[in-house]
Amino acid sequence: MSASSPPFVRCASYSSCPACGEGSLAWDTSVDGSRCTACREVVN
Repeated sequence: MSASSPPFVRCASYSSCPACGEGSLAWDTSVDGSRCTACREVVN
């Protein structure tokens, strides 16, 4: 496996994701919305 794979965190829902950090960072979720993946910078 590649070491660059993003960590997956099991969540009850998207809102249950742990804090991502400061700024415009947000969790990228799976299709079912029940997992939190790597934090990504969100441009709105």
